[in-house]
Amino acid sequence: MARVAGWRPDDFWAATPADARAVLAGWIEADGAAAFDGAALAAMMEQFPDG
Repeated sequence: MARVAGWRPDDFWAATPADARAVLAGWIEADGAAAFDGAALAAMMEQFPDG
């Protein structure tokens, strides 16, 4: 997120999954397909819970 959105560590740790999704939703592949979608974020959150 530091490279994508310029977030500092405090910004990252204060962000919600919706914040990250909003930033990552802006990534679109050349063919118009989303490079990162809600399902990918949900899978990552399940794999790496910080709970």
